[in-house]
Amino acid sequence: MLEYKLDVSEKSHAHVFNVDENARLFSLYATEIGHYHANPGYFTRRDGKMSALLLYTCSGQGVMHWKKQVCSLTAGTAVIIYCDTFQQYYTGDADEWEFFFVHFDGAGLKGYAASLLDRLTPVRLRAVGEMEEAFRRLLALRAESDLLARAEVNCLLSGMLRSMLESLYRTDSEENRSHREVQLLTKYIHDHMSENIGMAEFEKITHYSKYYLIHLFRQQMGVPPYRYLHQCRIQRAQELLRSTNDSVSEIAAQVGYMDSVSFIRHFQSIVGATPAKYRKESIRLSPAP
Repeated sequence: MLEYKLDVSEKSHAHVFNVDENARLFSLYATEIGHYHANPGYFTRRDGKMSALLLYTCSGQGVMHWKKQVCSLTAGTAVIIYCDTFQQYYTGDADEWEFFFVHFDGAGLKGYAASLLDRLTPVRLRAVGEMEEAFRRLLALRAESDLLARAEVNCLLSGMLRSMLESLYRTDSEENRSHREVQLLTKYIHDHMSENIGMAEFEKITHYSKYYLIHLFRQQMGVPPYRYLHQCRIQRAQELLRSTNDSVSEIAAQVGYMDSVSFIRHFQSIVGATPAKYRKESIRLSPAP
């Protein structure tokens, strides 16, 4: 499945790498790369693509859904997923979302599975300039197919992943604790999003005060915890709208909303369309069996 709206400015560009025998000699090789200045209407939904996707946000904000997880992509953060399962990403609460992306694959990905690829974790990079420079060097190599160029692509991709690992794990004890608490809370939200939960429960889970918790959560996830809760609920609602014939009011109740009005308001705020319009468009855009 592939659905998208390429609402990007004329400054945007994307390119395909020639994946040949030289490329596959190395542990990592790129297949596609791009630099987008996405407008508010931009989105991509897909599954079944056999490659990893590393996405780095330069400015603005994006939102990504993957494996029943959702995160906000803010300036200076990078995230990586494997695209064989359903994912969607789109411009968030910003006029423009500027980001680099690269699709790549190879046996070298296995070493990063547990640390980066098995969870949706936006990593706030310590060396932002290095990541942007790596993307620009990859863009310059897109048309090169000799062995030396393929080796450099492999080194650049490895360096980008190493930079993400360093930023994720080289933190002091308090940063480690706050990261664990926020991750614990995100899991709680995913497990209990259909229930009547809010800040009171969030404070009990983390043992942080309301305002400090909001600050930490926004710092790590890009949005406050109550916004994250609504994003999780709406992601689940999107799945139900695509896969069931349940009414809007029934779906609202299933994902934790007491009334349809509140559900529709939050759905339109996050997705940019009403549930009914989203369902209609999903049916229209779905490829024929």
